[in-house]
Amino acid sequence: MSAETDAAAAAALAVVEAYMTAFNAQDLEAFTAQIHFPHVSFGPGAPVVTPEGGVIPAFHAVGPGSDWSHSTLEQAQVIQADADKVHLTCRVTRHRLGGGIIGTYDVLYVIARENGRWGMKALSGLRAPAQG
Repeated sequence: MSAETDAAAAAALAVVEAYMTAFNAQDLEAFTAQIHFPHVSFGPGAPVVTPEGGVIPAFHAVGPGSDWSHSTLEQAQVIQADADKVHLTCRVTRHRLGGGIIGTYDVLYVIARENGRWGMKALSGLRAPAQG
């Protein structure tokens, strides 16, 4: 990679880390600050496009009333990068209150620079294959 794409990759990783920190804190303002709208989420069923002012589905997937405690970013790898967009594959584990694992997911994040600010433009996640 060039110095320009190295800087883009570092910026994208910083977005994912801030996104996870805000997600774990259930801090909607900090979470939304990591997103570019409209945002596209690919999950089961049809893609979900969240407009400005909306909340992406991942934020409501956990929280009060669920047995979710926190999520961990197990690994993150840049698979493509240019000066204004980065694709990362990440493995994320959701943990239960009181211990145990809800699930582990492989997620593709698309991080883009828009108007000089890096943010998450899209995500697509799948349950990770069973390990071992």
